[in-house]
Amino acid sequence: MRAKQGGAEVLGTFLLALGGCGAAIFAAKALANTTRTADLGGALIKFPSITDLGIGYLGVSLAFGLTVVVGAYAFGHVSGGHFNPAVTVGLATAKRFAWREVPGYVVVQCLGAVAAVAVLWAVQAGRPGGFSITQGAFASNAYGQNVDGNGRFFYDLASGAIAEV
Repeated sequence: MRAKQGGAEVLGTFLLALGGCGAAIFAAKALANTTRTADLGGALIKFPSITDLGIGYLGVSLAFGLTVVVGAYAFGHVSGGHFNPAVTVGLATAKRFAWREVPGYVVVQCLGAVAAVAVLWAVQAGRPGGFSITQGAFASNAYGQNVDGNGRFFYDLASGAIAEV
């Protein structure tokens, strides 16, 4: 891997993680634990409700998508614009990218992502009232949390593994 390619991948991955994860952390807001009541034929039925989403799932998705587009236009001609180890491995598996280049790309992509997380952490640490590391904080998926305790919906390990594959 040439230095230009590595630099492009670091910057692209940094922008992707900063823009997408930053949107999830700062603008999406946590789901509130609320209930709503529906009147169905005279019977009042309470059901869990998702409220207070900020930009919501669509906004976070757009933040990720738009940062990928910006990165692809800015750096795609230099490095191919992978910005994600899964994309790099997928391209190599499809024989559209050399396997010998994969380790270098993955390393620089991880460095870019870690740098973005460090920036987000530094910003979040200055939040009024402080910042504590707990499940569900920092835009994590909070795998394994109790649904009844916070009103958010989560999946078990097998479901998560299947979705990742």
